[in-house]
Amino acid sequence: MHAAAQFELIIAMFLVIVGLHYIARRLSLPPAAALIVGGGAVAFIPGLPAVAIDPELVLVLFLPLDMSALIF
Repeated sequence: MHAAAQFELIIAMFLVIVGLHYIARRLSLPPAAALIVGGGAVAFIPGLPAVAIDPELVLVLFLPLDMSALIF
């Protein structure tokens, strides 16, 4: 999978996460429940390529986001 296609797939998954979070709030459900159901649904989409992210990239991107949640 080319880097541009992988980037587009990750952005699309991020948008699905935001949409699921919005739907969960509208239905007064816990966002975690909507994300679990949505993740299960995405897992059954045929032909969806596996996404492999470099562990160093995950460390650089998501650890600061997690730490900012603890600070605020």
